[in-house]
Amino acid sequence: MLRAREMKIHSGIRIDKIPVKGPAGLIVTVGGLILFLISLPATRWFLLLSVSLGVIVGAILRWTRRD
Repeated sequence: MLRAREMKIHSGIRIDKIPVKGPAGLIVTVGGLILFLISLPATRWFLLLSVSLGVIVGAILRWTRRD
């Protein structure tokens, strides 16, 4: 069994080296979250409630904003 110091990193494509910035990063992140939350039945209600609460809080903040 290899120890952490003895492990060699391969020279191929590594997931931590793939740049994901800007709008593409947002799309990947939101898409991954949606797939994860929808695929687990217990998290569907959490997704529905959290999105609803986020919309309500966002609307309140928008309407009560002071410039």
